[in-house]
Amino acid sequence: MSLGDLSGGIGQLQDALEKLQAVWSETREEWRDANSRHFEQEFLRPIALEFSQAYTAIQRLSDVLKQAERDCEPWR
Repeated sequence: MSLGDLSGGIGQLQDALEKLQAVWSETREEWRDANSRHFEQEFLRPIALEFSQAYTAIQRLSDVLKQAERDCEPWR
């Protein structure tokens, strides 16, 4: 694995988010009150949005690190 390869970590985050969404979907079938809507709006939706933003940033960082690694190749 190269220094710039961040795919393993982002994959773990994506898997965790998918599991969270699956469990929440099951939970929502039974828990349908104002508290559940508040919980979803205040906690779960922001997690998905933040993951999306983090995913984009991590992809860009990975590209930069891979390029830096290629640029430094002659000195290795």
